Amino acid sequence: CAEDGVSPVSPAQVALLRVYACIAEPPQTASTEPYTGPPPFRLLVTAQQVGCLIGKGGAIIKAMREESGAHIRVLPHEQLPACALEGDELLEIGASPPHACSAAVQAVSTRLRMYVPRPAAAPAAELLSPA
Repeated sequence: CAEDGVSPVSPAQVALLRVYACIAEPPQTASTEPYTGPPPFRLLVTAQQVGCLIGKGGAIIKAMREESGAHIRVLPHEQLPACALEGDELLEIGASPPHACSAAVQAVSTRLRMYVPRPAAAPAAELLSPA
């Protein structure tokens, strides 16, 4: 475990990075076209956690971009997929070399893991009324 009590990489992060590695791997075809890199990697994130990725004045997302070398952005609501829940945001990592995107996926997932949203508290009326 790290000093903050959180192990550096969780099993879920390992799985996420393996999925990304499969997506980023160049196709095994006899195509004459050069491999231009992986498609953008998109991740649904709860609106409660987006702030921990952006930071005050965009400082955190800017630092993650600079450290990884990847493009990281929150896409407009119009681009949310049909499977998104109310309150979800769509984060995109892409348009970069695969190693930069992989570093960004790890940085984003680590940050999300550090800032798990608290469950919404039940309204006081529900807590006081008998079942």
